[in-house]
Amino acid sequence: MLGTGPFVVIDFGNAYWKWALPPFDRNKEARRRAKFGSMYHALVKIGDSDWKADTRGGTVIPAGYFRVNGVPYLIGDDARAHVVQRKSGAARYKMEYYGVGIACIMAEALRQSDEDIALFLGHPPRDERFSEVLVGIGTSKYHVECAHGVFDFQANSVDTFNEPLGGFANVILTLNGLPRKGNPLKGRQTWIGDLGGGTFDNATINPNGSIDTYSLESIPMGLNDVMKRFESLLRTTYMEEFQSNRQIDPQLLTAAFMSGKYPYGNRRKLNCKTLADEASAPLLTQISDRFDESGGMANYQQILWTGGGPITMRALLAETFPDVGHIFASNDQDELAIYSNAIGAGKLAQLIDSAVLNQ
Repeated sequence: MLGTGPFVVIDFGNAYWKWALPPFDRNKEARRRAKFGSMYHALVKIGDSDWKADTRGGTVIPAGYFRVNGVPYLIGDDARAHVVQRKSGAARYKMEYYGVGIACIMAEALRQSDEDIALFLGHPPRDERFSEVLVGIGTSKYHVECAHGVFDFQANSVDTFNEPLGGFANVILTLNGLPRKGNPLKGRQTWIGDLGGGTFDNATINPNGSIDTYSLESIPMGLNDVMKRFESLLRTTYMEEFQSNRQIDPQLLTAAFMSGKYPYGNRRKLNCKTLADEASAPLLTQISDRFDESGGMANYQQILWTGGGPITMRALLAETFPDVGHIFASNDQDELAIYSNAIGAGKLAQLIDSAVLNQ
């Protein structure tokens, strides 16, 4: 799977598109600096006249501007100022959407042309039916013009993975893709919950430490829905304070959600703990119902939480499930939590590669 060229793992999250480049360095600083990256999930096609004006005819290309196979786009944070319609389901699995995302990520991650790339592309369990389409998109040729240069990319190997499998692998495998000693999942029936921006995926981990792939399920609700509801409740409750504010900083909003206090100016703290609870209730109810339908506490001793969402909702998840153990697949620091599925998929690829080589 890894081959001789660069290997890129991509997790198409609903909030951020993340990538990881195995094999991983044991040094935490080097790993954080060179092996991971993300871009805000926003893609806007722009006109040729806008591209020429904003890039001085393509001679000075600002960050966030990409031209993929001759078509110009704004990607990531630079697209936030535009009206962004995030596609869902089958509409995402198109050359002009995920194909553009793959091309831009390769440009950001590799920053040099390469036609011997191996790709490992993630999808939620409910999109398993699109895996062959995703492979076809991944094997296409891409010509990219961006701030880093002009590149040509093609993958010679493309595989896909279910996103919860990445979080699972991140816990049970070492950075080198070897089985971890003292596997915390072995010997206990475990439920896995992968909370992303737009979906919640779950599965069962058997007492022998293996995942039951037939138990993989998805619901179309995630952290983005919670945060949108939280912002709406915050604006409604404190209408006077936010009447002239068009956009709340996402980091401030997340911090307020987690702490129950929104810093308004230098002296005031707006109480918002009850608002966070109210905003979370619909999602937590669905997760709780899914847990009970899977067997609940009669079947499971612990829950493995993966994806970026559980870090933001850690306290609320613990309150919702007080009688089971909780494991968070968030690597060494919480700031790497959003990469847990991508890192785990990279570990899994290394394990598969070593098994093939040893046959």
